[in-house]
Amino acid sequence: MLDALALAKLLSLLLVCSLGPGLLTARRLRWAPKETFCATLAFSFIWVYGVGFAIAAFSLPRYSYFIVSFFCAAALVFCRRDLARLLNDPTVRLFLAAFLLCFSWTVLHTSLIRSLSGWTWSGDWEEHYRRSRFFLEALPQGILNPFGFAVPARPPFMNVVTAFFMAQVDISFEIYQLSSLFLNTMVFFPIMLIVTVESIRFRKTLPVLLLLVLLNPMILQNVTYPWTRSFTNFYILLAIAFYLLGRKHADKGYMPVAFLFMTAGVLSHYCAAPFAVFLGLHYLWAVLPHRATARYKELGAIVGFSTLLAATWFGWSIMHYGLLPTLTTNTTVAGGMRPLAIASNFFATIVPHPFRVSPRVIDAWTATKGSLSYIREYFFAMYQTNIYMAVGTISGAVVIWRGARFLRHSDRETRPDAWFWAGLFAFSFSLGIIVTPGLDPYGFAHICGQPLVILALIFLSTELLRLGWRLQTAIAAGLALDYILGAFIHFRLQNRVYPEDPAQLFSHILSSTGTVSFHANLNWVQKRAGAYLFFGDRFGAIAPLISLALLLSACFACIAMLRLLFSLRKRDSSVVATPLPLSPCFGPLNQTPRV
Repeated sequence: MLDALALAKLLSLLLVCSLGPGLLTARRLRWAPKETFCATLAFSFIWVYGVGFAIAAFSLPRYSYFIVSFFCAAALVFCRRDLARLLNDPTVRLFLAAFLLCFSWTVLHTSLIRSLSGWTWSGDWEEHYRRSRFFLEALPQGILNPFGFAVPARPPFMNVVTAFFMAQVDISFEIYQLSSLFLNTMVFFPIMLIVTVESIRFRKTLPVLLLLVLLNPMILQNVTYPWTRSFTNFYILLAIAFYLLGRKHADKGYMPVAFLFMTAGVLSHYCAAPFAVFLGLHYLWAVLPHRATARYKELGAIVGFSTLLAATWFGWSIMHYGLLPTLTTNTTVAGGMRPLAIASNFFATIVPHPFRVSPRVIDAWTATKGSLSYIREYFFAMYQTNIYMAVGTISGAVVIWRGARFLRHSDRETRPDAWFWAGLFAFSFSLGIIVTPGLDPYGFAHICGQPLVILALIFLSTELLRLGWRLQTAIAAGLALDYILGAFIHFRLQNRVYPEDPAQLFSHILSSTGTVSFHANLNWVQKRAGAYLFFGDRFGAIAPLISLALLLSACFACIAMLRLLFSLRKRDSSVVATPLPLSPCFGPLNQTPRV
């Protein structure tokens, strides 16, 4: 039950445990404050996961969680001077202010959710909640399928972390939902870190970047949905950021940390594996041979730290379930795929469904044409499963155009950067499609493409200042349209309530199949069957006011973005004439980024 005391307790735990242990680890690193702060968050969750997993694995008493939190608070007090130095940095303060804005925006959207729904998505939210409870309630360790999927089918990182907070506040879905929201919102920190090339460009780009991200339907949906995708993106993007820094600074320990964070991403969701494989191959081929000194020491640190973290889950799973179930029951490799099915999934993920799928097929999964639910399902299927639409209606085309120019204008000096980004996109996207089982006529962008969509938006934010005012206006209009069709309508429908009485509920399902999709009804049935209380259930009376405030804020934000772009264009006309940066995030390899 979430009362004022429980909310204060949860927020205190989230604050202390996300800073204390990580700051104790990162305080000695000779990094820029913004890098140290982001690493502090990532290290903290790794420590919380490791200790929380040990408590669950060895069936330690419940008060062990409180002891760990006490040590986290003690670590924060011990490192108070280091924390003060970080908070005195202007960029870190800007990061925190931006994070508070992002967190407030996502909390407002979460306050509208009274029933999770959207296209054919159903049951995942309950499965992940039950997985978190699995690590709290000492269920029989040999049980294989308590969730519909086998226990080894999904890695446990985020489930263990949310269980850590639930154990100390309340074992309820509402606490799990808010804990997941906080963890998912962490993704905004590496987004800001990647774009910080130099202070002038960063401060011009950050407001535009935040608007592109906060109004993006795919990102907003996955941050507010209580599962592991967005938290996984946090580790994937942070690993890429530190990997890029490690390419230029071999003596600062960036590279082992990058692979440690990528391993944490894999332990959160297996969709991080293609990115881990690419970085590993790129490191062995393009980085390790050029290390002048201590190359094998760095390689040993990478292998050692990553193996140690991965062994916590895979070692435990093999011990309790065996080698074969651990390696074959996960949702990434379960089932073989034929080349024709893989090609079909590629095509579906790249080309939006209105251009290739019969309307009759779409209508079979949605409500009656013309209803608001039909509009939601139609566009939800595009914004969440198609890689082009996930970037944006207009933004997707601009990213393709500027990305092609990015590759075409590379020279001998900057070509390694160009090929790194091209290889990262092509390899990770392709391998992600290949290893994803099943045949989906709508695509798999929500599974394998989320980090790529975020990187595309970061790239777009660096390019907007160089575009003409007509194209800037079109992008802003497209952004507003994407938010309304892909997010606003969706969250309004997630605020819909259904009959409480089982008999009335069954009658409602039979009579509303034309106005509400089957999976939306199914999600509500799951909620009622589990007697789950959502955070949004507390705000039903003021939901229309919240919706109106969000809609007006989104429209105002798009107008403000245009005004900002126009003012920057008039104030600094040299921006338009500046050559395209061949590494929009970190600059050419032979230059040291300013911090």
